[in-house]
Amino acid sequence: MLHADDFHNIIQTSIDAFLLVDLTGTIIETNDTYCRMVGYSSEQLIGSHISTVDVLSLTKGIKIIEREDL
Repeated sequence: MLHADDFHNIIQTSIDAFLLVDLTGTIIETNDTYCRMVGYSSEQLIGSHISTVDVLSLTKGIKIIEREDL
């Protein structure tokens, strides 16, 4: 059975970016991959609001599917 520490280690060592926010939009966990992607340290991100991250810069090169496209 996996424990909370196991999940934390999996997230921290993942090559995929990971960001966890609570229901108010406060960032409660992230990994190094995500931090490199957005240019902030985890210390800067954790405890701040999700709006801290410039979402538009993260979507460069990604096609955003609009409702009209479906």
